[in-house]
Amino acid sequence: MTSHQRILTPALPLFLRYGVQSMTMDDTAAHLGTSKKTVYK
Repeated sequence: MTSHQRILTPALPLFLRYGVQSMTMDDTAAHLGTSKKTVYK
């Protein structure tokens, strides 16, 4: 599994539920249980 898949697979339901414009990197990182730095990297 690529790093993109490890991030997008669990985050996709959030994007579908709340919309891309409403989601922040803080929300995404918190849902993934990781830091924003890790998501950006």
